[in-house]
Formats: sequence, C-alpha cells, structure tokens
Amino acid sequence: MSYLLDTNHCICLLNGWDKPEPKQTKKEARIIEIFQSVRDEGVYLSEVSLGELYFGAMLSHQKEKSLARVNGFKRAIPALTLTDQIWLLFGEIKAELQKQGTKIPDFDLLIAVTAKHHSLKIATADKHLLKLLPDSFERENWLL
Repeated sequence: MSYLLDTNHCICLLNGWDKPEPKQTKKEARIIEIFQSVRDEGVYLSEVSLGELYFGAMLSHQKEKSLARVNGFKRAIPALTLTDQIWLLFGEIKAELQKQGTKIPDFDLLIAVTAKHHSLKIATADKHLLKLLPDSFERENWLL
C-alpha cells in the first residue's frame, strides 16, 4: 500500500529527520521507522501539505534553514499536483459532507481527496480526517 502523508505527519517526520536517534521523540522515531518500512511501496505528500510546510518555514525564526529543510524534504518525498479531477472530487465530497452536516476544513479535505484520487492511504493524526471522512477513504495514524 502506498501512502499520502498529511501535514502533521510531514512535520513530525521532518522534525525527526536530522536528529540523531537518541534525541528523537518517541513519535519522531516511530514515524521514521514506519516511513522507512513503507518507503519502497510509495510515500507522497500533497501540494497542500507542501504549502503548509512553506508557511511554517516562513514563520520560523530561522527562515532560511527552515526553507532549506522543506526543500530537501520535497526532493525526498514527491508532492502530488492538484489536478482538475482532484478538484472535481473535492467538490463532490464536500457537497456530500455538507448535506450530512459534516464540516472538514478545505485544506484537510483537499489532502484527503488527493489520496483517494491516487488510491493512497492517508497517514494522518488529524481528527477531521480520522473521524469525519466517509469509510471509503483509507487512513491510519502513524503517531499513536
């Protein structure tokens, strides 16, 4: 199974990436271990997550260093482009959810529909994605 990393998983992986093992948090060590075990099956991120990572880098007190880390991360894990088909699926799923009275933030939903369009499992700790998406979306939390 191939995976799409939600932004929270990207951040945790990115934070643990350059640390020596003894300095990694338990969550960082766990996500790195899982990432390494599935990397050959395919691991991706959404352009949405990439934008969120750049946003975080721009807020950083060490902007240049943070931007360099995000650029390195982007080279290691390919970002999937938002296509017309993904936008159409976004509109379809958002309309279905609205009719049910369910609200998921647009960026979270864009990440989810990117995964669905590419038949990827979402690696996420986001409560919206874990609890509110229809069952047809495959997801798991690597940060437990």
